[in-house]
Amino acid sequence: MSATERRAPGPWARYVRVLAPGPAAGPAVVDEHLRVELPAPRPWPALADVLVAPGAGHDAADALAVGHPGAAVVAVHTGAGRCWLRVGPYGHVPIRLTLTERHAARCPWPVWASLAHARLVTDAR
Repeated sequence: MSATERRAPGPWARYVRVLAPGPAAGPAVVDEHLRVELPAPRPWPALADVLVAPGAGHDAADALAVGHPGAAVVAVHTGAGRCWLRVGPYGHVPIRLTLTERHAARCPWPVWASLAHARLVTDAR
């Protein structure tokens, strides 16, 4: 899989398109979503499919999901050390993942959150 990002209005938001390798015709679009990194001004957090914010632990991810029920993936992180992903919309039993500095060395937390969203929507099909 590969992903392309396009900046939305402001440095806190990105339009993300995730592609799967395809035949000679080219890659197939697997997922498109809006990712917002907090803090961000209104209305961007309410519009986000994926939210990323500083924080620590699954409780922090749950609290962020409660405040933003439209986000299908929520990620809270402590910088480069650890990230907690809550995958699944608020009101449903989420999948919880804890990522470490080994994951951060491969790609930034927002990218992991976007990949989790792509997996969530492809599994739902």
